[in-house]
Amino acid sequence: MTKEELNSDRINYLVWRYLQESNYRETAVKLQSEWDVSDPQSLDFAPHVNNHALVAVLQRGLLYHEAERLSAQSRRGAVAAPPATGFFGPVAPLSPPLASSDEIANARKRSTEERSQQARQESPAKRTKLSNGYENGIDSTTTPMDLDESAAPPAAISNGHAYPSPREVEVERVPTPAPVTSGPEKGTQIEKVAELSAETTYLTLAQTSTTNHPILLHCEWNPRDPKRLATAGMDTLARLWTVPSRTPSPQIDGHVPPPAFEDLVDENEHGAAISSISWASDGETLAVASDCDGTGKISIWSKGGSRIDQFNSLGYPPVICLRWGASDRTVLALTSTDGKGASSWATVFTIPKHESATFDLGPNFQPLDAVWTGPSDFVVCNGESLASFNLSEEGKITRTKTYDIRKEGGPTSLAYDPHCNLLAAANDDGIIDIFDSTATRVGMATHNGAITSMKWQPIPSSSDDQSERLLASSSEDGSINIWNSRSDFNKPVETMTMDAAVLALAFTPDGAFLAATTNSHILIWNMADPSFPRARWVRGQEPGWQSPKMNGAALEEYHHCLCWDADGKRLAYGVNSMLAVIKFIPVVTDVAVN
Repeated sequence: MTKEELNSDRINYLVWRYLQESNYRETAVKLQSEWDVSDPQSLDFAPHVNNHALVAVLQRGLLYHEAERLSAQSRRGAVAAPPATGFFGPVAPLSPPLASSDEIANARKRSTEERSQQARQESPAKRTKLSNGYENGIDSTTTPMDLDESAAPPAAISNGHAYPSPREVEVERVPTPAPVTSGPEKGTQIEKVAELSAETTYLTLAQTSTTNHPILLHCEWNPRDPKRLATAGMDTLARLWTVPSRTPSPQIDGHVPPPAFEDLVDENEHGAAISSISWASDGETLAVASDCDGTGKISIWSKGGSRIDQFNSLGYPPVICLRWGASDRTVLALTSTDGKGASSWATVFTIPKHESATFDLGPNFQPLDAVWTGPSDFVVCNGESLASFNLSEEGKITRTKTYDIRKEGGPTSLAYDPHCNLLAAANDDGIIDIFDSTATRVGMATHNGAITSMKWQPIPSSSDDQSERLLASSSEDGSINIWNSRSDFNKPVETMTMDAAVLALAFTPDGAFLAATTNSHILIWNMADPSFPRARWVRGQEPGWQSPKMNGAALEEYHHCLCWDADGKRLAYGVNSMLAVIKFIPVVTDVAVN
């Protein structure tokens, strides 16, 4: 005869599940951190544990304790029996004694019928969702994964006690009663995490006529064409891939042909660094910034891989960031020279007029990030200041306003939301300041570590629900926080965790799913219910994906790229000279709702 045993992992998992199901999310995060398990749902026994398992086990334990007490009373006799004492102290009678077994059974039947009739008359409570317009759930025809829209809350036990009467147990075996918790009554849906590693296409970046040892710095899918993927980086890596949605059939020798690509560089640019790329919002053009032997240029390419325009001899490379304007007719480039006292510039290129306007940001100003906040307005940060600029119709750039930032740590990254006209500015101390259009600070969000990524959740064009605007932020502390700009930023509405620093975030274009990566794996959450990750991808044994060791130390990983294709069905992830295209497989399971 075999029996199950309890160990610390199983006990911790039951407590962790109870905290999640009762909506004590912050406490669950703290437990997971102390427990030091990156993903409790990945434990081998996790898929076999039913909802509300902790309460069910405790209920059965109380029944066992009650049976022991009754057995002791029967041995001692009714006269000598002491007052009834349960696990938590004195036990009051649950119900008056019944005359016979038949009466007990009839009473049980009537009670069951009454509860069934009451349940039919009541409507189940609905789960609060982070949806940005998905109040009716995610449509399976437009998203890669179906989830139940809501789950009923656990029902209270009719007699108000934690376990049924011993007489009821003696008459018939009944299912374990639905648990009662002191937390919010909120149904919980648990699904097995989908493993995505098997559906992965690996792209080879090295060994071409212009590239020997590339380092991937940028990776962007075309915003309209789900087959076109642009990559850029060091050692003249500028490539436009055509990645078919389905894996091609193997040739006669069993070999699957690799995806085709076009190099977006000239033969004489060997050794150039491609410092930045950016797709226009209509997906028709791609801007590529390069630095070759101290001379910078910006090239404009069509989505088919042909050059449309080029701005040569910038003279002040490298280009730190490249941003298309809302009209897809202007491109903003931030550039900076090395050395003490060197100047930096903000330049706006106008396509197809082949015109440019430059603003001298001044000495010792090292720009770090920029965002467009309107058709002709943009904001630039450098870690010590935050300023707004305007491009006039005459083609002149002027500084319009300076933001009042905290002196102990200025912003190093920016994220702008045109729907609510809010600017999020994050610094290296884990603080995100929220500014409105008047440059007034209207909120503040915090992490325990440096901010690594910020993304506003996209809103589908068909949605008119403005009840919430969600900002996702990740940190080196391994946390991912979801903030609602329609409320305050004192507390995130959701928090997810990973077992290491979160290095990048990416929303699907419809905002339904959020992906996050560490240096070892990727997790994907459904924003309708981010309680648990819905899918996972792990760096495996494929050539190049295990970090090589050099003198006992891991090879430095420069930058982690993460982005979704236009359909939200494939995820591109890259680091150093490695690039993977991961297919997001739908997971449809039968979910039991208590």
